[in-house]
Amino acid sequence: MIRANKNLNMLDGRILPRLIQFAVPLILASFLQQLFNAVDSAVVGHYAGATSLAAVGSNAALINLFVNIFNGLSVGANVVIAKHVGEGREDKIKRAVPTVMVIAIASGLVLSVAGFFISTPLLYLINCPEDVISLASLYLKIYFLGMPFIMVFNFGSAVLRSVGDTKRPLYALLSAGIINVVLNLIFVIVFKMDVAGVGLATVISNTISATIVLLMLFRHESAVRLTFKNFSFDVNTFRRIAAIGMPAGLQGAIFSLSNVTIQSGTNSFGTYAVAGIAAESNYDHFSYFICSAFTQAAVTFTSQNFGAGKLDRCNKVYKESMIACTGLMFIFDMFLLLFRYQMVGLFTSDPLTIEYGIRKMIITIGFHALICLYEIPGGCLRGLGHSLTPAIITLVFCCGFRLFWVFFILPLHHTIEFLFIVYPISWVLAGIVLSIVYFKMKKKIYKEGIR
Repeated sequence: MIRANKNLNMLDGRILPRLIQFAVPLILASFLQQLFNAVDSAVVGHYAGATSLAAVGSNAALINLFVNIFNGLSVGANVVIAKHVGEGREDKIKRAVPTVMVIAIASGLVLSVAGFFISTPLLYLINCPEDVISLASLYLKIYFLGMPFIMVFNFGSAVLRSVGDTKRPLYALLSAGIINVVLNLIFVIVFKMDVAGVGLATVISNTISATIVLLMLFRHESAVRLTFKNFSFDVNTFRRIAAIGMPAGLQGAIFSLSNVTIQSGTNSFGTYAVAGIAAESNYDHFSYFICSAFTQAAVTFTSQNFGAGKLDRCNKVYKESMIACTGLMFIFDMFLLLFRYQMVGLFTSDPLTIEYGIRKMIITIGFHALICLYEIPGGCLRGLGHSLTPAIITLVFCCGFRLFWVFFILPLHHTIEFLFIVYPISWVLAGIVLSIVYFKMKKKIYKEGIR
């Protein structure tokens, strides 16, 4: 019998408390990660100026575009291993874990090389302001050098999540993040390294978090333990991971591409708009992490229970994930809106920069809980082994609509508010369609039985 995290049994007992127990460490880990990224922005915003803040903040969409392509494979790894846990197939788990780590290392190396050489052309492509582009390019090149470590951490964390271990990646992030904050202050304030110091601090902290997660896998007490003896690449396992992970990665990449396009629209409003929206976007990320955590919980719980043949529990996972996700997001978002001036003011003291950030926050944060309408059913479908359908729906009704809006609708009324209203509209469109498809596909999958 496979020893998973003894504190979290996904196959028996009440689901909601276990969903929360699974999701809370993920939320805290993501909060910490974004908090440390926010420190990057706050340090350069206060000690290097609005141009440096824009240089760091304007890169987020491009970074996510690259990372999400391969991070989808980590979702596939999570689903495949979690299903094997539900089936009790320790032999398959032992083949999957080293395969996942080989994918992680290879993905990181590809991202490092590609990101380093094409970052500057991409910044020109999205109309990055001239006074920002040189600093933004420098930050991107340094950041991409650390991609192998980011991939190792992300894929290693996915392996740990598949057996319910969401706490220890949190500890790894906490340790590395504290070091990141200290290095930020030293490099930027003491050594005056500007965005280069922020990038270097990020690479060092990512190296530390990846190393910690690797040590956790080498010392893990369940079937996901990684050893040099069983370190190999299994082609069949890779195919199963890719079948689920590639559509998820495509969805993430298209999402990021649509956000890059919106970033291009943002850039047209000038440096202060870019800086203000970069500051506010930190809170968009904080809010989204709640949804992301419960989506990952839905994926893993559905995978394990589907593998064990417990279809009624799969239904409950969807319902209770949706309730918990929308409820917590709404409460958190209302808190952010209540203190919106103070929140944006943490990153800059410039009045015009703050004004732009507030204008975006009212639109995006005010309706952010709508994201759960498509994220949760999409996660449940992936847990059932069907990843392409939610990717296509999201591509068309969310991302495609955003691209159409920026290119054809925005020019008719060129304002910040009109640019960002596309977000809640696209969330509702994708949510309605994906929810309908989920309920129809679920019945068919159940009839076909567990494969």
